[in-house]
Amino acid sequence: MRISPFIALLISFASWLCIGVFLLYKGLSFLVHLVPGTTPSPLLDLLSKMAGSNESAVLVCISIGVFIGFMKGRFVLSKTVARVSNRFFSFKRSMTLKEMYPVSYLILISSMVLLGISMKWLPVPLDVRGTVDVAIGAALTNGAMQYFRLAFSKGRPITTK
Repeated sequence: MRISPFIALLISFASWLCIGVFLLYKGLSFLVHLVPGTTPSPLLDLLSKMAGSNESAVLVCISIGVFIGFMKGRFVLSKTVARVSNRFFSFKRSMTLKEMYPVSYLILISSMVLLGISMKWLPVPLDVRGTVDVAIGAALTNGAMQYFRLAFSKGRPITTK
């Protein structure tokens, strides 16, 4: 099966968006449903002393995660999006699914997935884990939007009448 660079950009957009939204949901669930005092939450304990309440501390954690995710998406993942989209357009007409991503990109993605899965078994407090998930989810969502913009700005197939 051969696909055009436009379709490859849409596939990347959809996968990054789905994973980003999933991580945002997961991180927000960790933070919102965390009951202080029942599980160790060093970040929330520190922030609740500074912010005045647990609800304010959760809001600060969410804000920190979204800000870090935005910055990472804007300045780090944008380079990845540019590199991968340039690869897509290096194939003049179409490419196979196997040719879409280089092996190094697949290894990087696999290692990030394994790191995310390993957090389930590592003794990471839920407040820290939730903040990290919000940050990564926000970054991936930002990166997905960059794929979307590229797909509809320079990735559209040219139609002739």
